[in-house]
Amino acid sequence: MSPMEQKPAIATLLLQLDLLVVPWKMSIYREEAMEALLEALQRKDFPSSQVTALDALSSLSGHLSTPGKSFMEALLLKTAGFDQAYNALMKREELKRNETEFTEKTKEEEKAARSWEKRVAFVLSNHEKGVIFKALEECFKSNSVEIAKSCLVVATWLVHMLYSFPDCGVRDIARKSLLDKFINVLQSSRNLEEKILAALALRAFVSEPGGLNEVGVYAKCIWKILSKLKMSSTAANDILKALMNLPCVDAAELWSCTEGPELDVSMNGEVLSMVHIRSWLISSHSDGTIKVWDARKRVPRLIQEVREHSKAVTCLYVPRPYDKLYSGSLDKTIRVWSIKQEEIHCIHVHDVKEVVHELTASDKVACFSSQGTGVKVGVPKHVNFNKTVKCLALTGDTLYCGCTGYGIQVTLSENFLAADIQLARS
Repeated sequence: MSPMEQKPAIATLLLQLDLLVVPWKMSIYREEAMEALLEALQRKDFPSSQVTALDALSSLSGHLSTPGKSFMEALLLKTAGFDQAYNALMKREELKRNETEFTEKTKEEEKAARSWEKRVAFVLSNHEKGVIFKALEECFKSNSVEIAKSCLVVATWLVHMLYSFPDCGVRDIARKSLLDKFINVLQSSRNLEEKILAALALRAFVSEPGGLNEVGVYAKCIWKILSKLKMSSTAANDILKALMNLPCVDAAELWSCTEGPELDVSMNGEVLSMVHIRSWLISSHSDGTIKVWDARKRVPRLIQEVREHSKAVTCLYVPRPYDKLYSGSLDKTIRVWSIKQEEIHCIHVHDVKEVVHELTASDKVACFSSQGTGVKVGVPKHVNFNKTVKCLALTGDTLYCGCTGYGIQVTLSENFLAADIQLARS
C-alpha cells in the first residue's frame, strides 16, 4: 500500500490514463483514483496529503506552464476580468514569442485543452453526486493558509466549470457546500485576487434562479465590497447587475455614500450652479465668481477663479463637444468661455437686457429663461407661452421647458412652435 503522501499523485496518474482510454464510462480504476483523492482531501491529520491532493486536482485541469506548474489561478483571474497575473505569466514564459508561426497549432491545442478540462471537471464534479464539493468544504476549514488558498482555487475552478455542462443535480450540492465559504472569502480576505476568485464562483451561482435567490440573501453584506471590486473584475459587476433584478433587493437600501471633506467657499456667497466636465468641477457663486476645480483627487483643488460677471452667476452649461462654457447672470449678460487645457477664458459677452435664471445651449443657439413668462432664444427671440420657465433642456431643434402649472413646454423646429405637455398632479 502506498504511503498517504504518494496516494494523490498516483491517483491523478491513474485517473488521467482512465479518462484517456474510457472517458465517459465508469471503471474500477477511476473509482479507486477518486476515492484516494477524496480521502486525501479529508485527512485533516495529514495536511501534507491535503496539499498534494489539491495540487494534483489543479494539475488535472491541464493548464501547466513550461516548468510543469499549474497556472489555473492566473487563468481563472483572467476569466474574471483581471488580466495582470495571466499577462505577467505569458511574458515570463515567453509564450507569446513567435506566436504567428504557431497560430494554427495553438488553436488546435487550445481546443483539445478545453475539451480535456471539461471532461475532467465533469468526472470530478459528478462522482458520487458531488461528494468532492463536500470534501472541499472541509478543506476550507483548514488553519493552513496554503491549504485554504489552494482549496479556493480548485473550488472556484470546479464551480466555474460546473455551469459549462448540463446539470446532473450537482449544482445544488456545490452551492450548499461552498456558497458560505465564497461569501466569507469575499468579506474577510484582504487579498484582491482571492476576492476576485470568490466573485467568479458567485457569478456562476447567480446565473440560475435558485443560486441568485440564495446569493440575494447576502446582498446587503456584499454590495459595497462588490462595488469596489467591479473596478478590477467584470465578475463582480455581473453579480451586481444580477442582484439588481431581484424583487427582494431594494436598490435604495443598497446605495450608500461616504461623506468627504467640505470645501469652504463662503467668501463667495452661495453656490448657485455646478457642472462637471472631464476632470474639472466648475462652480458659480452669488458674488459673480466662477471657480474651476481639479476633481481628480478626493479633495478638489482650486485651479482657477474668475470674476467677470458683476452679479450672481445663476447658471452654467457646457454643450457638446465640451469646448465651450456658457454662464448666465443677474447682470443681464450671457458669457461664452473657451475651455482650454488649464483654464477657461471669456471669448464673447451677450447683453440680453434681462436677468438670466436658467440657460441651455447647442452649437447653434442659446436659450434662457428670465423673469416673466416664456423663454428667450438667441439674442433674444421671445417664445411666449404664458408660463414661467423653471428649467430648460435643448437637443437638436427641440427645446424642453419645465414650467409652472405642472407642465413641460416643448418648442420645436426653427420657428420654435410650442406644444404643451401637462403633467398630472401627484
